[in-house]
Amino acid sequence: MLHVLLRTARPRLTTGKLALPIFPRAQNASTVGPIQLLYDSKPRWWARWVWGLLALDIIFTTSSCDIVMNHWTQRVIKTPDKKQSSLSDRDAIPTPIEYEWELRPFWQRLSLCVAQLFVGAGVGAAIMAFRDRTVWRLRLLPALARAGMTPVSPQKSLPRGRSFGQAADARLLEVETGSGRKKLFRFRDCTLEPGRDETEMFMRIQGIRGHFWLGMKGARVLDDREMGAADVKRKLIHAWGPSAKSGGQWTSGPSVVSSRS
Repeated sequence: MLHVLLRTARPRLTTGKLALPIFPRAQNASTVGPIQLLYDSKPRWWARWVWGLLALDIIFTTSSCDIVMNHWTQRVIKTPDKKQSSLSDRDAIPTPIEYEWELRPFWQRLSLCVAQLFVGAGVGAAIMAFRDRTVWRLRLLPALARAGMTPVSPQKSLPRGRSFGQAADARLLEVETGSGRKKLFRFRDCTLEPGRDETEMFMRIQGIRGHFWLGMKGARVLDDREMGAADVKRKLIHAWGPSAKSGGQWTSGPSVVSSRS
């Protein structure tokens, strides 16, 4: 059933050589075959209130443009009145220099408005992009669900340097981000890395630039109870099946424990 869903899902995201469907929030992937909930967390507050932040960004940008176009002035010397100037010249009485404020040239105001529009659009795009890189849930789909194919048998010859577990693991990792969108990747192409501190981890995917952010505070692993950041991190690493790597980093592993640890 899952391979039929994958073929009919729209729209499709092409990553590398694999066309990946994007599921809307309304579709419940847990109803299709046995799916393992690997990671579950609550997105950051700004990911949940993104539309409010975008509204503030629009209000701030439009207000800034209005102020620049209608109120950005410069001080200039006030042009003396002709009648007063003739009287001053006749009486030889020096008049004090007076100043007044006038709008800056149009090209200056327009240039600053365009710059503000670019900054506002960049901030909005960054908010949307960061939300789409914040992981909400991770689900493992079984290998048989990918295309109705049987798993690789141990008797088949394997490429040199690869273990049977790596070659046989055709499972898919469903990544649900803070935007509610769900993306599918090959699990063997996903790698866990240490974050900046103990409260976060990064997930990198082969063929995708940048990383995905996973919060450790209040998260659940393998549908277990909420735990502290250190416990979540330790259990997620154990479930992911990483091997040690120099520099304090880890590599992805195809094995995920099926029983709760």
